[in-house]
Amino acid sequence: MSPSKFCTVAVQRFSSVSSHVVLAFVLLECTFFIGGMQRVNFLRVLNNSITSCVRAELPPTSLEEESVSSGVYLPSERLRERQFDQAQRLIAAGRMADATALLDEMLTAEQDVFLEAGNTNDQTCRSMKARVAEIIGTLPEAGAEAYQLQFRTRANRALEAALRENDDEGIIAVARRWFHTKAGHRAAILTAARFLETGQPLAAEAWLERIGSSSMSNLPDNLLPTFKLMQATTSIAINPSEKIKVGDLLDDVNSPTRLGGEPIPEKNLLRDKLLINKLRVATAGSGAHSNLATENWEMSRGTPDRNSVRPCDRPLLVPRFRVPLTLHPQEQQLLVKRRELLAEQGSPVLPSGTPLAVGNSLLVQSRAGVMAIDFESGKRLWIEGKLAPSAITNRGQNEVEERGAHPLDSLFYDTTSSTLSSNGELVFVVDRDTSPTSRQRLLQRSGSRTNNRSNRLVAYDISDNGQLVWQLPHINEKLPDEQPDSRWFLGSPLPLGNELMVLVEERQQIRLDILASETGETIWSQPLAEVDVEYDINNRDDRKQLGLSPAFAEGILVCPTGAGAAIAVDLATRTLLWAYRFTIPKPDDVRRLANGIQLRLQVLAGNMAGMQMKSSAQGNTDGGKWIDSLPIITGDRVLLTPAGSEFLHCVNVRTGELLWRSPRADFITVAGVTNRMVILLGQKTAAAVSLDDGKIVWKQAIGMNDELVCGRGILSGNRLYVPIDSPAVVEVDTTNGEVVGTSLGRGSSLPGNLISYRGEVISQGLDSLDVYHQTADLERGIETALRKNPDDPWAVNWRGELKLDEGNTTEGLADIRRVHGNEGPRPSASALSRAIQFALKNDFPAAADFWSEGVEIATSQKTAETIRQLAAEGFLQAHEPMKAWEVCKDCLQPSTFSAPNDNEALLRDPIDTSLWIASSRWFQRKLNQILEASSSEKIELTIDEDEKNEFQ
Repeated sequence: MSPSKFCTVAVQRFSSVSSHVVLAFVLLECTFFIGGMQRVNFLRVLNNSITSCVRAELPPTSLEEESVSSGVYLPSERLRERQFDQAQRLIAAGRMADATALLDEMLTAEQDVFLEAGNTNDQTCRSMKARVAEIIGTLPEAGAEAYQLQFRTRANRALEAALRENDDEGIIAVARRWFHTKAGHRAAILTAARFLETGQPLAAEAWLERIGSSSMSNLPDNLLPTFKLMQATTSIAINPSEKIKVGDLLDDVNSPTRLGGEPIPEKNLLRDKLLINKLRVATAGSGAHSNLATENWEMSRGTPDRNSVRPCDRPLLVPRFRVPLTLHPQEQQLLVKRRELLAEQGSPVLPSGTPLAVGNSLLVQSRAGVMAIDFESGKRLWIEGKLAPSAITNRGQNEVEERGAHPLDSLFYDTTSSTLSSNGELVFVVDRDTSPTSRQRLLQRSGSRTNNRSNRLVAYDISDNGQLVWQLPHINEKLPDEQPDSRWFLGSPLPLGNELMVLVEERQQIRLDILASETGETIWSQPLAEVDVEYDINNRDDRKQLGLSPAFAEGILVCPTGAGAAIAVDLATRTLLWAYRFTIPKPDDVRRLANGIQLRLQVLAGNMAGMQMKSSAQGNTDGGKWIDSLPIITGDRVLLTPAGSEFLHCVNVRTGELLWRSPRADFITVAGVTNRMVILLGQKTAAAVSLDDGKIVWKQAIGMNDELVCGRGILSGNRLYVPIDSPAVVEVDTTNGEVVGTSLGRGSSLPGNLISYRGEVISQGLDSLDVYHQTADLERGIETALRKNPDDPWAVNWRGELKLDEGNTTEGLADIRRVHGNEGPRPSASALSRAIQFALKNDFPAAADFWSEGVEIATSQKTAETIRQLAAEGFLQAHEPMKAWEVCKDCLQPSTFSAPNDNEALLRDPIDTSLWIASSRWFQRKLNQILEASSSEKIELTIDEDEKNEFQ
């Protein structure tokens, strides 16, 4: 940043200091010198005086956050600004030789910078090298001729020398510097070919996209068919199902060319199909991880563009297996209470982590560390990493505890350490910061910092029992002496081929590091921006938890900063491309407590100058923000949902130009983009806005009874599958927002963040990982199994579960009892009692006769009590009080009845899930309802008779 800009910032910061404050400083200085011989605590006097002055000078402010344009300073340089301006003036004057020489000199600069001058708006800045390359590509005829005369020969000689010496870096250098010559285009083609050969199709795509988008093509005619064939090969390598795009590219291959040394036949009806199959085989060679569209789910949102749309069908919410993710069963109970408390205050209660699926392994961040689970059996294969701090303490639920301070809050907020990524062989994780969180720490507006903390990036071998492969910082690496622990990895890396793209903040600078995935060594690094001290990662715990990671498509890497800007990098040329800045909340001293109270602590020089209090009912709570900060790239557009921004931003992927903004309203995340509609999720609603103009197409409530969204769903073509806390998964038609189906959950466990994998749905909830069958694939599997064996236990059981889900309770329970009953081939009391409990809740008339069996085989007292509750409520609603008394009488059996005590456990009401009631109170309430029935006299006689028989 230039000195003038620093001065401007300083003036802006102190412009609000009044003459009274200046006078106070002068008087204090005089007092200090006059009383210099006395033992006066000058610092205490100074602090108290400044505090009182500021208290008087501070204007009345509301608790709403103030806004500034951005919290980052983009790299700039006055010399480059002047050179760029001079080059434009030379072109205007017709001095093309001088202009092109100056432009070429600017391209050789070691570091790229952003140019402020000449931008169409204040939000978007283009980089120097991007704008220089654009000018060279659009030079008038005289300028293009001058450029070719000066650099054509130099480019040819440099390329020939690199080819003679087999110098790959030399070839890339020609492509980067003299791209707009024939030698430059040829070098770009050769570079793309090398990346394809080494199994890096995304890097190859970056170069091919640059050639294809060049406004001044220098490809010889004999290379055009090869270029189209390479584009088709790259598309197949990235996504084998992209047949339409590949077919369009092959249509343009008319001239003779070769594939694998064999000539390509002339165009006919069968040629393209044969070529596509041949390309698919060629790009699926052993050892190269080039096929990015396999069924693996290797990163957050599934694909590098962060907009994975996978084939999926409605899940059957009966877990094939469940793996706990907490350290202790008691933590599960604490987690339920914590979730309910946060939900009451309007805070989103979605899990912060999403599972990965790599081959036969499921990978998830648990409270015990990174966990690998066998996809077929659900067996835990290995656990590595650091244990989370225990949530089991002697203290009770603390409603005035600061949000984020509770040991379980990372499950809701810490996306940085909860999100994993993988290249198919290794899994990468940012280890959480394990130092204790200070609950008293306040932001210092004077610029002083809190104790710096760092995290680490770790790679584990998936197939080798989680063996540690490397970590950053290295074990023996020493960080700068002045700040030994200031490096902070902002999120999990984005794997691209053999490289990792990771965002790092260190000493108030955000940079993009490109690492070798096998060793963690830095290949190259690109500084992105400087961070204002108020937004420094060590002063903002909220920024530490955003989980920032780049998105990649069209050869462009879009990097969020979490501080008021998104910055794009051209991966092929390794240069900056554009920066888009937006309004973000200014850091304040507001502390939000778990009971919804917000406190503003105005601080100066370490002293509290004042305090304001505000209840959550007076304004938005933490629910009013985007919870996912990953960019989404779709076609030529980038969607940005910066934390703290009140808009959904859509910008051009190549220029960063703002295309439209749409108010965030009550939405918290983007589910994805399909059919040119952006699908949004709120806490209780879903909506679609047009990708073309940002206007709302439809908006729909998801649940029937004010349920909350409890996880990130799956977008699959015209369907969106959203988990809600009924528990259930709702199927939404994305063309019109209509809810077309609902899968009801068994028990009280909530589905979480969902992914689709191998015909099943994997859910990472707050306390467990569950694997569910998809109904369509399950139906096909059942049909195949029953065709071979009509009594196949697996098929009969899952047929029963499907029938229960469809509402065919009688036949469903018959199938499940046939398999899991005492006489069945696979007796399972837990499976049968769970099915009876589900049937009583959702189809009581058909399941009423099974309540006693469900109580008898229940595997826990809690399950038995829930079944009794459902039965009693059902009989009362059916106006059968005598049968309701039979249920209550069963509660009085010696084996189940216990006298009420002070530590009596509370039961969740099966109808009103927000209500918890003591079992004794529940019994009294049901008994009163029975006695109030129309046939109360007969019931009283029955009760008296039963009581007499009991005590005889």
